[in-house]
Amino acid sequence: MSLLLDWSEMEPPLRRKYMELFEVNAKTYTAKHNDSLPYKTAATRKPLYGNSTQNTYLNRYLGQRQQQQQQQQQQQQQQVVVVVVVVLGKEEELSLGGDVAFEVEDQFENEARMALRLAHFLSSFLQVVDPKEVFAEFRLADKSLTKDQVIGEVVSLLMGNYRIQSAGVYWDRDAFSGLEKGQSLFAPYAYRTKASRSFQVEDQARLKDYSEQYVNKNWFQYLKSRWSTNVEELKEYFLKIMIRQNREGHRSRAYEHFPIKIRLPSIKDGWWSTPYFDCKGLNKQWLITYAAPFFGWDSLRHRVEFKGVVTVNMDLKHLDLNQCDQEYFVPNAFKDSHKCDRQNSYCVPILGRGFDTGGYKCECIQGFEYPYQDLITYFDGQLVEAEFDNLVRDKPTRYDTLKCRLAGASQITSWRLATLIMIVSAIVLRTSV
Repeated sequence: MSLLLDWSEMEPPLRRKYMELFEVNAKTYTAKHNDSLPYKTAATRKPLYGNSTQNTYLNRYLGQRQQQQQQQQQQQQQQVVVVVVVVLGKEEELSLGGDVAFEVEDQFENEARMALRLAHFLSSFLQVVDPKEVFAEFRLADKSLTKDQVIGEVVSLLMGNYRIQSAGVYWDRDAFSGLEKGQSLFAPYAYRTKASRSFQVEDQARLKDYSEQYVNKNWFQYLKSRWSTNVEELKEYFLKIMIRQNREGHRSRAYEHFPIKIRLPSIKDGWWSTPYFDCKGLNKQWLITYAAPFFGWDSLRHRVEFKGVVTVNMDLKHLDLNQCDQEYFVPNAFKDSHKCDRQNSYCVPILGRGFDTGGYKCECIQGFEYPYQDLITYFDGQLVEAEFDNLVRDKPTRYDTLKCRLAGASQITSWRLATLIMIVSAIVLRTSV
């Protein structure tokens, strides 16, 4: 038996039962749908329902994403910014709650570690290399970092991970030694274009409006104030550098500063943002930012101090939602919002479906079994959400058939027949004796 291909409208009492179970109000159900499809696919459906907090967050994100895609096809970039502001209204509405980004530290850990790797490289270089150092013989001191080298490192972050939409290295005031006279800030920022495979780089320090400069952003001020006075919590590493004894390299010897102690940040020393819409930036989409600080010597090379921040920005659509059951204290805006039948199945998250409903599967609990002869043994969350979407709109649906049955139910008739045959056989044998 396979899944039924025909749909029928659900009886009013049964429909009312499910709507009360999931606390859905049909009057406030305003999601757009495609009437030409019996159920919608992941690309066309928009199952937005109820008045709860998690639905408000999802409505705001999905609605804004759809409107933004339509506007980008019709208008120029400057006009899109105006549309976004008009739709969202107040500035505080451009960000979502922190519980929306549940498990962001785990799902975007690889991207955060790429920013941390660059922060380690900059910190190591600034604490090891001294361009003013003088050596004997023909040895020369290492040179300082150039602008092109820093820009190349920033672009490499985007080339190494497609989920990173933009990245930047933001130097503190007078912290970068390669600046020209009259300059005090340097912040190369690389971002993806619409083609996704091409990148553009801009210097964020060129902004003339002081209020819009990165030194006034909350993430920069937080990390600077956090590490401006105390760097003792940074993890210490020791480098044992060996160099050539002479020009011919007959043998190696220890470097003059041996060993070298450096202080580097860990991933927990960084800063995670809540989901926000980059309205005034260059991405024009919902993003999540991770920022990692980097450190170097002060002018006297006496103590390690804060030098700047490395940031990576990820698209919110790559964050997977978890709609399965969780404890009440778990800060997840979408927990316990799945549509599995809780009497005979349970929810299991499916990774890779992004910031959309239906990223789970309904597995049968012990004592129940999948009732259809398919290649799978579970109900897909996208199908369940789509059928529940039809139920709320009072459209033909098969939501009531997406549930597990008692294990061995198909064998009840055969067992009864076998038992009857055994009883008849026993009677026949007894009469014959």
